[in-house]
Amino acid sequence: MWWAFMEAVRSALEAWPALSATTVLYGTGGQVPQERTVEIVRGTEETDDLVHPRRGTVTLWLDSWVRDETDNLEVSAYPDLAALEGDVLAALMDWQRNGDRVAGCDFNVNVRRRQPDGGIFRPVHGSRTTVSIEWRKVE
Repeated sequence: MWWAFMEAVRSALEAWPALSATTVLYGTGGQVPQERTVEIVRGTEETDDLVHPRRGTVTLWLDSWVRDETDNLEVSAYPDLAALEGDVLAALMDWQRNGDRVAGCDFNVNVRRRQPDGGIFRPVHGSRTTVSIEWRKVE
């Protein structure tokens, strides 16, 4: 199920107008992106039965990245990163409200954690948002 939800999340992000100038990728690519980017990274998956699953949870990590060459984080980098994070959340909530079933499943999106990169990749700034998707096969 994780792949079906990764595809659905990417489609939702790419369709969101405020993210039209944002690159959306699968995986991390091994390097910190040098442009406004959201990377969709596979997390854990739990189901009631791996062979014949009927319900479960897929965790995805959404890594958001912006580039800023200034030394004034409060003027540019932080507001840009906060806006990107907000746009990602808005796209996810819209997808949950208005999206089609994924692989014959109803789903619920939960976003409970965001972790900063700690500023170690300057001039690029990023964060990781943990997204848990609870799903249930529809009979």
